[in-house]
Amino acid sequence: MIIDKFDNISNPAIIEFDPYVPLNIKWGTWNEIEEGSIYYRYGDLKHSLLEISIGSATRKLRSVTLVCIKEINVNSETYNVDIPVEDFKIPIFSTNDADSNIHVDASDFLRLDLYSNAISMSINSDEAIKTLKTGRVYVGINKANEMVSVTIADVSINEIEAFKKAL
Repeated sequence: MIIDKFDNISNPAIIEFDPYVPLNIKWGTWNEIEEGSIYYRYGDLKHSLLEISIGSATRKLRSVTLVCIKEINVNSETYNVDIPVEDFKIPIFSTNDADSNIHVDASDFLRLDLYSNAISMSINSDEAIKTLKTGRVYVGINKANEMVSVTIADVSINEIEAFKKAL
């Protein structure tokens, strides 16, 4: 998902841990009737599924939803951001492949790393060279200006337990 530009309006991320849908991150509010969503799906779509929602006309990032994950990489270390961090701006994606689709099966690549204090989801094997931060949420961007990861930092023990239980 290539980022074309950014909207300077920053909406705080709303993070939801739920027994049915393990993790949902939302930015802002929208009216689905006025502007539909395009869902980019990552994973094998049976045992692992992450959906990234963007506005069908605005192409702005709306949400990241982890539905299920087959494999979790457990890391007992503490998550630390060691790349440049910028204040969050809403990514606006450059895409033509979704013009007539509601769902786009983007890639079967999906990796979830569970740290002692963070949950990190990668949709691309490239490393992020910078990150956008809003509250506890970090969006990683690679050198090709693609979104490659979403990480929730400062996750409590209770949130991690609720997340693991929902899986």
